[in-house]
Amino acid sequence: VDRLFEFIISQQSDDKEIVNKQLNNNINKIAWSFMTDLVFSHNDLLGGNILYLSDTKEIKFVDFEYGSYNYRAFDFANHFCEYAGFDCDWKKHFPDKDHIKQFVNDYIEALVNNEEYCKNVNENVINVFKKENNFTDKDYDEFLNNCHEIIIIFTAIDHYFWGLWGVVQSKHSPIDFDFTQYANDRLISGYQYSQTLLPDYLKFVKK
Repeated sequence: VDRLFEFIISQQSDDKEIVNKQLNNNINKIAWSFMTDLVFSHNDLLGGNILYLSDTKEIKFVDFEYGSYNYRAFDFANHFCEYAGFDCDWKKHFPDKDHIKQFVNDYIEALVNNEEYCKNVNENVINVFKKENNFTDKDYDEFLNNCHEIIIIFTAIDHYFWGLWGVVQSKHSPIDFDFTQYANDRLISGYQYSQTLLPDYLKFVKK
């Protein structure tokens, strides 16, 4: 993450000092550390792979064909990109900032309140969530804002990942599906849409 920050700062045509302070802010570094944790990820969290069991009121994930260790933020980004389905209407279906922040909050709350899962959560994240050790409500909101920005960055990565998957499938898959169009939707319109949401410190990517 430190090397990434150095690269981002080096690409600024101006405001290097402002971006440096923004990226190396303690709350932002906690958010980046949390979101770039390597965790076991599903990597394909579309609606069809998420089941709600009404009798036990449980949510289950299925189809771990693409499961692997990955950055935590990638699974979030992939899930939100999948809101658009195979129609890939990002403007209509991609969730807004408040939705993403609430989702992350609920996720962290579930981690912190589970005795077993909590063992693997960075102490700083727990303290920010609980507003302990001098962390405040304002700090936690800033933390969620930072998490949102990181997830947005990873949506661009998700579009590349699944776009290239579409390219490979268009040549080799026997399934009757327009993989070429899907690849185009991901690599062009999906990536372009993600660029409109990137934080200002990545404006050099938008050029």
